[in-house]
Amino acid sequence: MKVVVARSRREHESAITLVRQNYARRGYRTSFLTEPPAAGRSQGLYRHVTLLAQQGERAVGTLTLGLDSSAGLSVDEAHRCAVDAIRAQGRRVCELIRLAVDVGETSRSALALLVHSAYLVGRLVHRATDVFIEVNPRHVAFYERAFEFRRLGEPKMCPRVQAPSVLMHLELSQLDRRIGLARPLFQAA
Repeated sequence: MKVVVARSRREHESAITLVRQNYARRGYRTSFLTEPPAAGRSQGLYRHVTLLAQQGERAVGTLTLGLDSSAGLSVDEAHRCAVDAIRAQGRRVCELIRLAVDVGETSRSALALLVHSAYLVGRLVHRATDVFIEVNPRHVAFYERAFEFRRLGEPKMCPRVQAPSVLMHLELSQLDRRIGLARPLFQAA
């Protein structure tokens, strides 16, 4: 299994198809999934990086890293106050969106590779200090246990998928320590 950055139209379509199938299976709205996330540039950098986990040529997982800009993040739609509180501390925020993994024997490996790759891109390339993710309330315990995310606030309706979501937050310096770095890679700006 490998993780690649989606660049071609075919790779982006594979990611959208996988997300659409996973979201529809759970009863989430998928009409917003017609195109890749807005690929506009912010300060010379792309605002979204879509990652694909591939087994051979088959996409088995996808995750998009959203980078903060003047346009904000997707999580701002339902949780702007909580995200703005972190921004007000001078921190560089990003988000994990459009996560979908094929159910099967490779699902845990695909998820681990996608999250690790998003960490590397967000932390090392874009110097992010904090990451947010919106999850269904039934998945909160998993993200707390597996990645040490912490819950921020009460469930709200996610306008994109029309389902309840809980905003979760992780200071990336925690992941720095977890992977064995003696000190955080970067301090908040």
